[in-house]
Amino acid sequence: MVLKLEAEVSELNFEIFRLRSLEGVDVSETAARVGVTANQVRYRHHRTIKKLKAIAALYLGREFHGIDIGSD
Repeated sequence: MVLKLEAEVSELNFEIFRLRSLEGVDVSETAARVGVTANQVRYRHHRTIKKLKAIAALYLGREFHGIDIGSD
């Protein structure tokens, strides 16, 4: 599903998702690494998680709320 997500979102959004959710980098460090504000990191991360949940729902054939990939 992560590969599908990478194909569905912008490179910047995927990088934010990767740093926050897969590597556990905090918001301020992520913002510094990718060159956006902390608020933009939070917003983009949230939107990317929503997209991942939608992809999961398609693969599972139903609405999927059980995914635990972190939050801000």
